[in-house]
Amino acid sequence: MGKLKLLLALFMGTLIVFTAQRVYYAKTDTLDGICSDILFTRLAVESQQYTRQIEYGLENGKSLENFYNIQSILSSVKRCYSYTSGAYIISDDFRLLYSNSEDGRSAPTSISVRDFDDSNIYSVTVVAEDYILTMPIYGRGEQISGYLSLRVDKSAIANTLSEFYLEYQIQAVILSVIVFLTGAVMIIHFCRNKD
Repeated sequence: MGKLKLLLALFMGTLIVFTAQRVYYAKTDTLDGICSDILFTRLAVESQQYTRQIEYGLENGKSLENFYNIQSILSSVKRCYSYTSGAYIISDDFRLLYSNSEDGRSAPTSISVRDFDDSNIYSVTVVAEDYILTMPIYGRGEQISGYLSLRVDKSAIANTLSEFYLEYQIQAVILSVIVFLTGAVMIIHFCRNKD
């Protein structure tokens, strides 16, 4: 009977550890997705005031290729968020027109372009250690005249979430220990009642 108790306790412990691990990964993946969406939406909304400046100029006959004071606008966009390491203006035929980046980082070689509407104000591409956040710039007739792309370090999300991950790990360990001890007590109690 002692071996049976030990085997049941080991099986239960393994099952609890596996379940706790699955729950931890599910929670962190969900949190990662939610936080990145919040971060990107916030950055896109804050950047819209600058894209509106460019759009106003385009509606009044300015050309995106010869836009006056664009470097000042790109510098302001880059300051919206401390983890933004580059801001770029890309034409509607995907040529790099303007660039403002630190550390001599090159412009993104690929961006995600999809149908932009009221529900999709930005798109995101993952490139190496960065996210490339792309927002459309509309010209006359609400036609897309170009894109504003921002390079956001992946470490931004990792730093934001590190405290949550630690908290989730502690919760998973404590919950696993409590469930294991409760199960062990129940197994011992049921095995004693049968004797």
